[in-house]
Amino acid sequence: MSTGATNYSDGESLDTWATSNNTGLLYDPNKAASFTSHQWNVGTNPDLAFVNFGQDSRLPDRRVLGKFPRSQHRPSLIMPPRLEVPAHNPVKRWNFRKADWSAFAFSQVKLFERLPPLDTTNIERAYQEFCESLLYVAKQCIPCARRKNYVPCWDKKCETLYQSFIEPQWD
Repeated sequence: MSTGATNYSDGESLDTWATSNNTGLLYDPNKAASFTSHQWNVGTNPDLAFVNFGQDSRLPDRRVLGKFPRSQHRPSLIMPPRLEVPAHNPVKRWNFRKADWSAFAFSQVKLFERLPPLDTTNIERAYQEFCESLLYVAKQCIPCARRKNYVPCWDKKCETLYQSFIEPQWD
């Protein structure tokens, strides 16, 4: 078996591994070479950087930095995409877990008794009154609140460390 056939099969196994792990090679041929051979005066990119192609469509940024002194290598700086913290949502949301369902059912029956009959001529008005009464009962029995701004991986220990960091330490 020749060397070319071995390289081809190695490349196929590497491609199979990358595909099965949902990863790909982070490479841009337009970027500077990370290795320059002084003997052959040729620049190449022998370093391989694989990235995970997850839900996020943004890829990390790879920059090739300046040369090391007395070396043919240039370091690669790989910066992951910035995490975007979700903006604070000021909208109030229903908390169905804390709802008083027995009071909701009782109030709903009381209010629905006062709705217009089913054979009414103005069906749009009857529907509007139904929606208004349902919303009125829901506001009385189901609490609403704003959701706390969620930061991934932020737990009580992180909060304690952060508070100790921002508080001035006077000795």
